Amino acid sequence: MPSDCRSNLPTIPGNDCPPSRGTCILKEHETGVSIADLCRKHGASDATVYKWKAKFGGMDACEAKRLKSLEDENAKLERLLADMN
Repeated sequence: MPSDCRSNLPTIPGNDCPPSRGTCILKEHETGVSIADLCRKHGASDATVYKWKAKFGGMDACEAKRLKSLEDENAKLERLLADMN
C-alpha cells in the first residue's frame, strides 16, 4: 500500500476527512470523541458507527477503498460462477 495514498484522495469540502465517511468518523473516535457526539455531528446512527467500527476499525481510507473494490470484484465473480452453473 503506497504511503502517500491518502494524499492523492480529494477531501470533503470544509472538512479534513478523506472521502470515506466511515473511516473519517472512526479516526475522530480514536482521538477520544464519544460515539454519541460523532453521531450528532455527522448525522449517523450509533448502530451505523458500530458497524463501521467492526468492518473498518484500524484501516485508513486507502485500505477501506481497496477492501470495497475487492468485495465488488468478488461479488462479480460469484455472479459469473452462478451464471455458468
